[in-house]
Amino acid sequence: MRPISAEEHLAFVEGRGAASFLQTPAWGRLKTDWQHESLGWYAATEPDTLVGVGLVLYRSLPRLRRSLAYLPEGPVLDWTRADIDAHLLALREYVADRGAFALRLGPPVVVRTWRAGTVKDAIADAGVNSLTQVPADVTDAAGLAVVDTMRGLGYRQLVSDAGFAAGQPQFVFQVPLTGRDEAGLLAGMNQLWRRNVKKADKAGVVVESGGPADLAAFHGLYLETAQRDHFIPRPLSYFQRMFDVMLAEDPDRIRLYLARHEGDLVAATTWVRVGRHTWYTSGSSGSRWAPAARLWSTPANGTCRSTASSTAPSTCTCGGADEPGAARMSVVLRVDAERWRVHLGAVLADAPGLVPVVKGNGYGFGNARLLAECARLGGAAGVSMIAVGTYLEAIEALAAFSGDVLVLEPYRDVLHGGLPQLADPAVVHTVAAPADYAALAARVRAPRVLLEGRTSMNRHGMSPDDLRKLVDQAGPAAVVGATLHLPLGSGHGDEVRGWVEAIPPVRTWFVSHLTRGDVAALVAAFPDHRVRPRVGTALWLGDETVLAVHADVLDVRDLARGEPAGYRQHRTGGAHLVVVSGGTAHGVAVAAPSGGSSIRQRAQVVAEGLLEAAGRIRSPFTVAGHPTWFLEPPHMQVSMVVLPSHATPPVIGDTALVRVRHTLLRADAVVMS
Repeated sequence: MRPISAEEHLAFVEGRGAASFLQTPAWGRLKTDWQHESLGWYAATEPDTLVGVGLVLYRSLPRLRRSLAYLPEGPVLDWTRADIDAHLLALREYVADRGAFALRLGPPVVVRTWRAGTVKDAIADAGVNSLTQVPADVTDAAGLAVVDTMRGLGYRQLVSDAGFAAGQPQFVFQVPLTGRDEAGLLAGMNQLWRRNVKKADKAGVVVESGGPADLAAFHGLYLETAQRDHFIPRPLSYFQRMFDVMLAEDPDRIRLYLARHEGDLVAATTWVRVGRHTWYTSGSSGSRWAPAARLWSTPANGTCRSTASSTAPSTCTCGGADEPGAARMSVVLRVDAERWRVHLGAVLADAPGLVPVVKGNGYGFGNARLLAECARLGGAAGVSMIAVGTYLEAIEALAAFSGDVLVLEPYRDVLHGGLPQLADPAVVHTVAAPADYAALAARVRAPRVLLEGRTSMNRHGMSPDDLRKLVDQAGPAAVVGATLHLPLGSGHGDEVRGWVEAIPPVRTWFVSHLTRGDVAALVAAFPDHRVRPRVGTALWLGDETVLAVHADVLDVRDLARGEPAGYRQHRTGGAHLVVVSGGTAHGVAVAAPSGGSSIRQRAQVVAEGLLEAAGRIRSPFTVAGHPTWFLEPPHMQVSMVVLPSHATPPVIGDTALVRVRHTLLRADAVVMS
């Protein structure tokens, strides 16, 4: 195996007749935030005969000479080869030599197939919530063999609870076109969509081919669709570059279709083809018949392929965003999953031994989702221990995570003495007093414990003398280490240093709220010790640019000057009244008490207090690009906000951005996109 030129790579792909466009050299040139490389596999008996190619994308970690290596929907190989394991081992060794800390593959093999009728019956079955619950119509032995081979080589399948793999979606829709004419394709649709297609045609919707010059119009409609359907849009420059690099590689690699009604653009979609295979990639719509016309035109010109999660309601999305029955959420946390996971990898690589914290509301994601992510990181990043807040949270964590589970709340016999999870060997208990250790040891044989020191936080913990005596009493087999919970902010390195020097027998220290610089200084000062940061917020929420919270616009009306509205019959000087989903039950406009630690923060608290006293309360909702004010305090599940009369009001079904504290957020859905 060795690097090859883009020309050699492309010639091999074209010679096969079909391969994913994510494995073409053009895709590597498009992904400007990744490095890319074309690799070739050669026959052992014929060193000049190319038998496979792969586009490898490398995402470098900040400040480190390590990277994630990723082959989306690749490599392009004969996956039925008897020596496929040797090919995969060669790839792993190559990227490891290039400095990759992990390798992710997306083998383009089919394992199970569900026919349309099976999926339709599953959607109608109230007891079926996921495609994985439905027996497949066809199970491919060759696909199963690939899965077994990869597991034998140490690969782990990364699948989220929504059915999407960590890279490309695990499930795809495919519409075979060979030997089928237009009438046959229409006959394969359900009655509703046949009627929609005919209705669009009768109404005069015209579908035409576009080009790079039409991308600005496409993108305007795409942004409207993103706001309505709750996904994070890509910038216009991304699509412009996509057309540039793909058309340079093949003049018919990518197309743009535009649907117009009486001259107005009502829908558009992009179409990508490699050989005999065509993908529906990005779409946008703005009218009730446009999705039907858009999706009908696309398969009429090539093999149609789309993607979906395993959950049954998602199957509606293949019919367009306005499909009747498509699920709509109220308050949705949207996550750019790829960039979020790159951030997680960077944080973990920067702090060896880091212990992810999963507690409370799961930092807005929900504990179940974060536990699934920790299970993935257990293999991908070597995470061996996680921390939960309470013994109650430990029950779910023990079921989802195969490593150690640290319980942060100190063991108190009067509160926790009868809990069945105490004896689980994966549980690591926090002990904050000698008497608590004695009580725990009386109930559990050989408990594994962290001994907590009382820091300047003054919340829980022992004095240095008591902790030192308890280390001697419990013995090294029981004491996993010592733990220190520190105040927020920087400058606590000296406090930790004092504890480490005071208790020489303890070689592993778990710490919270230390800066990266403080941790590095401790590691340098005590090279024979292990410092393990416990991190929650900086890990899960450290890159705010990958997170967005949206709420639906539920109602809009104009208020005349002095017209009363709301529970408390407030009056305005004339404005647009907008009712949006999201209230106290979602954590909207709910804040923990804060006195403010700086003059600026205190001044802000005073100013907001004066505004509230005057009946002016800032809202966290941004509607139609404008900040808003609460008409009155938020209700349990909705809020009434006021938009200035000079602003263009939204329409029902639009979305608003919500500024919310994620540690209080209770979203109706979390979408990893």
